[in-house]
Amino acid sequence: RERYYHEIMAHVPFMVTSSASSPLKALILGGGDGMLARELLKYKEVITIDLVELDPRMIELGRSTQFAQRNEHALNDPIVTVIIEDAFTWIRKQGKIYNAVFVDFPYPFTFEGLRLYSLEFFKLLIKRTHPDGFLILDTPLQEGTGASLQAALRRAGFSKFLSLNHDG
Repeated sequence: RERYYHEIMAHVPFMVTSSASSPLKALILGGGDGMLARELLKYKEVITIDLVELDPRMIELGRSTQFAQRNEHALNDPIVTVIIEDAFTWIRKQGKIYNAVFVDFPYPFTFEGLRLYSLEFFKLLIKRTHPDGFLILDTPLQEGTGASLQAALRRAGFSKFLSLNHDG
C-alpha cells in the first residue's frame, strides 16, 4: 500500500503537467521516511530535492537499514538535501523557487500541525512555487474539509494543485 500511495503522489503530477519536461527543483515538506523522494529520483528532470522534516527521528528511521532498503537509499542521494526544521518556519524564511512542491504531512493533531493546512501557509508556499510549477498535497483531514481546503488553495493563488485524501 505504501508504494501505491507514494507512486500516485509522485507520478500523477508528472503525467498531467507540462512543467515536468524541464529541469525541476522539487520540495518535499514532510516525507522523512524517504519513500516520496525515492519516487521523485526516478525522473531525470528532477535536479534537486529539498526535503524538510520536523522530526529527526523520522530521518533516522528513513536512513535505517530496513527503511533505506525500501526507499532505495533516497535520503543519501546527492541531489537530496535533508533539512530538519518546522516547515512553517522554514518556508517563511526561504528564498528558493520550486517547480514541484509536495506536502506529505501526517494528520494534524495539534494547532501547529493544523496551521500547515492554513491560508497563511499556502500563501507562503505560493511565493516559493514557480508560476509554471505545481503543488500536490496529502489531505489527512476529516471528511467534508476538502472544499474549504481547495478554496484556501485557490485564494492563496494556486491554480495547479492535486489533493490526495487518505484515511490518516
